[in-house]
Amino acid sequence: MKKSSIWKLLFSALTVFAVAVFAGCTDDNDDMGAPYLNVTPENLTFDAEGQPADEYNGTFIVETNRPWRAIVEDEQTWVRLSATEGEGDAAVTVTVPASNIGQSAKVTFEVYNSYGALIQKDVNVLQGEVVPPTIIFNETAGNEAVDDKPLVSAYTGWNTTGEGASKVSYEGTNTSIRSS
Repeated sequence: MKKSSIWKLLFSALTVFAVAVFAGCTDDNDDMGAPYLNVTPENLTFDAEGQPADEYNGTFIVETNRPWRAIVEDEQTWVRLSATEGEGDAAVTVTVPASNIGQSAKVTFEVYNSYGALIQKDVNVLQGEVVPPTIIFNETAGNEAVDDKPLVSAYTGWNTTGEGASKVSYEGTNTSIRSS
């Protein structure tokens, strides 16, 4: 009798072990290759009535091999997307209300995993006549090598751009340019 229960115990232990081994060997790590993300077009254009004004008919084409999501800038509530997330290739239709104000919005498509965004692609939705921003004045110190410590008025490496940059002059008292 004792021999029989040892064999039953051994058989039960082997059965539990075999079930655990075979259940743990699932192949759910499908290799999808390197992640990629293509979104076309870069710009979708709509007229003042909210109708598509280009050959893309108000649709972004998303091509990817991973889960993706689309995020519209917070303050741009006038842009509506037919889908804000998905997996694999998709067509995302954009709708906008009628407006006679030229406006633009940035939409960010991103491929992600459990750790966060892997790839991001920014695209734009434009409506009406959008006037590009004009730079009035922009300045950086440039990347010119500084041997001594020249005074601000003597330094020639300034990078200035914009409409107002031509009228800028430099003056200073006891102020020098130093490289760090």
